[in-house]
Amino acid sequence: MAYPFILPHLHLWEGSSRVYENNMVLSTPNNVSNEFILLPNPATKETTINLGQTITALHVNILNLNGQLVSQHNYEFLDQINLDIGLLPQGIYIIKLIGGDINQIVKLIKH
Repeated sequence: MAYPFILPHLHLWEGSSRVYENNMVLSTPNNVSNEFILLPNPATKETTINLGQTITALHVNILNLNGQLVSQHNYEFLDQINLDIGLLPQGIYIIKLIGGDINQIVKLIKH
């Protein structure tokens, strides 16, 4: 889908503007997965990620909002993950799931 945009600094004469059609992607939708279910969220001690299918090898990285790795785990042959988050401080975290053709992020709120 193309979105028209106006470039007011390209004047043909004073008070006029040209309208251009933009076929480029200027932003992408939020890359938060709709395939994986994270419950409960917000969580206090433990949360479960339902993967919806059996994954042969999966790396799970938990990052804070500064992008710092606070925890990492490796799993094999599973369809759900139980994450112990009891020792994490309260806040918002990004859970990055990587394995095979999976490269998704899920937002977690820790209370």
